[in-house]
Amino acid sequence: MYVSRELRLLASNILYERRMIMYNLSLEIINDCNLNCSYCYLGDKKGMIMDYNIAKASIDMAVHEAKKQYDKSLHVYFIGGEPLLIFKQMKELVKYIKKVCKHNNLKFFFSTTTNATLINEEIIDFFINQKFNFKVSIDGDEEIHNLNRKDCFGKGTYQRVIDKIPLIEKYENIIEKPVIAAQVITTNNVHKFSESFWKIESLGFKIIESSINIYDEWDKKSLEILEKQLKILFNYYYKIKQNGNVLYWRFLENLISDYYSEVPFYKCKAGLKSCYVNVEGDFYPCKDIKEMNIGSSSKGLNVGKIRKFISIKETENTDCLFCHYINHCEAKGCIMDNYITNQQIFQPVYVKCFITKAVYQLIKTDIDDDQKKAFIKFYRRGV
Repeated sequence: MYVSRELRLLASNILYERRMIMYNLSLEIINDCNLNCSYCYLGDKKGMIMDYNIAKASIDMAVHEAKKQYDKSLHVYFIGGEPLLIFKQMKELVKYIKKVCKHNNLKFFFSTTTNATLINEEIIDFFINQKFNFKVSIDGDEEIHNLNRKDCFGKGTYQRVIDKIPLIEKYENIIEKPVIAAQVITTNNVHKFSESFWKIESLGFKIIESSINIYDEWDKKSLEILEKQLKILFNYYYKIKQNGNVLYWRFLENLISDYYSEVPFYKCKAGLKSCYVNVEGDFYPCKDIKEMNIGSSSKGLNVGKIRKFISIKETENTDCLFCHYINHCEAKGCIMDNYITNQQIFQPVYVKCFITKAVYQLIKTDIDDDQKKAFIKFYRRGV
């Protein structure tokens, strides 16, 4: 099968990312946004900017932890709100991170997620020069995107994102690294899941990161629609991969990887390998959940609490223990999402459990034996 140079570059970037053993620091540098998306996980914004000293102390902590990692690498993920609202402060933090990492002989990587409305030439040139990875939030065509992604005046933002496509292409052409499209699926747009996916692909995005809004009420009708859409996209993506087309759907690739791998409880090891710092300097494994606090910029990491999370070897949920897919399921051990939705760590998010079973059934029934053997060979290498 002919493999294009573009496909090889895409594959090499993804494989490198998955093999890296680094420390990941998520910095909520601003808890404010120029948009007012209906599904925003922040809810009511605090209108706050992270103090430089809080950011500096958090970075120093992460540098200390990164030195323990096999690859001696630190990845800093700038998040908000909308991080580009304080682009000047982001640049200052990048300068400090580079300085302290070089002093400690650490490799460093940067990324961010943006709604794209504030991107300009200066920002793109900065991303190119600093080799930033970045995601652009886009949900589909104009109708679907504007359903949930409105500005503070209630106006849809689709065209403002589309206007930035030439700048995104400039970045990709120079740096030879794809920009990721971050797509959110909700109960009010799930009926257009496949059409939205195809629209995003048609805009030129080569990596699509679909996520399901776990805060929605996924009733029986919504789940039936979701299942039908998953089947349509599963078979579409399967044909895409057979033809060697340049596309990577992280959502499905992760599920296929789990199906053909052993998935431990609390797979991500958040807290041990990563830290989320909110705008006020509080530390969490991955999300701002008061009960899951693991320290602060002033007090440092609560190592004892982190060890409690890491020491959990298996779920106590009876339904999970008797599930056929227990050894191949990430949903069982996503303790932060489990706690957010169910107020206890062993009860998985129902929609994530539903998706896992639906996709695994498709893997069993909708792909041929040769492809299954190829998946086994690829994913059991630990790639």
